[in-house]
Amino acid sequence: MLKTLLRPLEKNIRTAIFLSLYPTLFRLFNLIRRRSRLEVEGLEDPLNVLTPATSILSESSAKNRKRISSVLRELALPTNPAFLLAPLCVLLPPTWLAQLNLYSTTAAGLALARYISGKIDQGELRWRPSWAQSRFKHVRNAKRHRPYWMGEKDPGSVSTDELSQLALESQDGLGERCQGAGEVDLVVLLRNALRAGGSWWLFPLSQGWLLYTAVFEGDCFPTSYKDVIVSRSTRYVPTAESLGLSGDMAKSIPHPSSILSMFPMFTQSPHPHPPFPLPSIPGIEKQYESFLTIFRSANPAHDRAMCAALHPMEPSCVKNYVKAVGDAVPSAAGLVGGWSGLVTLLRWKTVSKNPPAALLKWLKSTARGTALIALSIGTAWAWVCAFQRILGPTTLPRARFSIGGILAGCWIMLVPSPRRLELGMYTFRLSLASLWKVGLKKGWWKYRASAKFLPFALAMTLLTYVKRRTPSAVDGWVGRTVKYLDQDIEARTGEDIVA
Repeated sequence: MLKTLLRPLEKNIRTAIFLSLYPTLFRLFNLIRRRSRLEVEGLEDPLNVLTPATSILSESSAKNRKRISSVLRELALPTNPAFLLAPLCVLLPPTWLAQLNLYSTTAAGLALARYISGKIDQGELRWRPSWAQSRFKHVRNAKRHRPYWMGEKDPGSVSTDELSQLALESQDGLGERCQGAGEVDLVVLLRNALRAGGSWWLFPLSQGWLLYTAVFEGDCFPTSYKDVIVSRSTRYVPTAESLGLSGDMAKSIPHPSSILSMFPMFTQSPHPHPPFPLPSIPGIEKQYESFLTIFRSANPAHDRAMCAALHPMEPSCVKNYVKAVGDAVPSAAGLVGGWSGLVTLLRWKTVSKNPPAALLKWLKSTARGTALIALSIGTAWAWVCAFQRILGPTTLPRARFSIGGILAGCWIMLVPSPRRLELGMYTFRLSLASLWKVGLKKGWWKYRASAKFLPFALAMTLLTYVKRRTPSAVDGWVGRTVKYLDQDIEARTGEDIVA
């Protein structure tokens, strides 16, 4: 009887046990580990885990051996609380554990990127390509020639050292001058290019993959994200009501939530992306049987079957795009405004000091977020129509959906730089989740139930390691959580930590 009553609460009880046990035991194990390390502080390798990893290094690489020894001693995976307590994750429901793995993994990746960026700024991490060194090593100031970008009135010759400096200066500030002839620091160039504009590129790339997954791998696409898109795409998702159909004709119309998964038929042979009306070719009506009812109700002014399937009543793709963006604005404004208002109220102390400034900030945030949602969704659909005229029927029949998603994601530039990174990380987590499901479906990798907590353990280990050395690399509530769990971070506050 008692077991029957407690069964609905089992998940909540197990989650509560995890949330109470994990931080308590993590802090306790860290305290024991720290005391043990202080007691054997004079020993070179107290845990006896460094010798196998560092013995492969030669005597001439003492600096590298010292650095690797320091890293391995700090991680100490066999005694790391993140690994010792990872099996407690089995208490969580599967969906919770999956979200925990995704969030911790992306947070660790962001922290590692910031940590590496700091090392580059400090000059501790450089990449000097071997091709540049081998080319300019023995010909320093020996060969003189005219670069292709110099005109007739420029100096007639330039040394290789001067050529290297000119090449770096031509990067518009994205590079740094390196010592030695021909040494171009490509790490700096790549790092500055990726983090320019608040890492805005992360959102478009994630959108491209998500749109591709929504069309071709619908069962692997996040359901909640699909609902957000479909509910704000009424101009591109025809329904029986919008076509004025009823009875058996209405039942033959695809459901709005499943219409995305039916688009692959437009990319299949032998008749991909046909014109409209459908030509009299054997087998073409059978290939597009699911859309025949929509085609019969479509405006005869259409000239592309895909456009007739998306917006059958409006023959102009441009007019339909403008109307779609306008229709999505009220719904998007309610979503963004409600969320932004909730976040604003949680910062009541700041709001109470200057209410007009807080109100203006909320209005700006709501307007930018509304424009981003309405324009990105509408533009993703509009590019499907545009590619019908730009590309041929057999040119990139599948990749065009992903390209359209990437181009539509460029509206991320409407929001401030910090917000771009937040939205990029959110869509990146969704992309990772869908990629994992697609990989399982296609057999790219296999699921191991015994290792389902391993991503969380590795992520916690990495977050702790980075937080100890560069506290600013792990910020927000993730940084506060890691600082609470790891007492070494509090003990080292104010000290200069050398990795």
